[in-house]
Amino acid sequence: MEASSNRNMKKGIFLLTVLGLMLTCPMIAAQININLTFDDKGNCIFNSLEVREGRMVSVSPSCVAFVCKASELRMELLGCPEPIGSAYTPSHPKGWPDCCDDWV
Repeated sequence: MEASSNRNMKKGIFLLTVLGLMLTCPMIAAQININLTFDDKGNCIFNSLEVREGRMVSVSPSCVAFVCKASELRMELLGCPEPIGSAYTPSHPKGWPDCCDDWV
């Protein structure tokens, strides 16, 4: 009986977390204007900044980062908390993911 109760509690916490992300992400995205294209050299052109494949661009003060995935014609959005196993390092002091400490 206790195991079932724990499972239900975990499901409830998971659903609340997903709901919170669904409500928060559009607010963050609404505050960031994004102009994204790709060049013939395999780079992302992010708000007129050339970003090479696999490179990261931090956006302040939102504490998010974008990773160029030009080979997939997309940019990956990284927020807080930092994904487990992430190998990205901040491009400046208090940049993503170090700024996550202030957001969670």
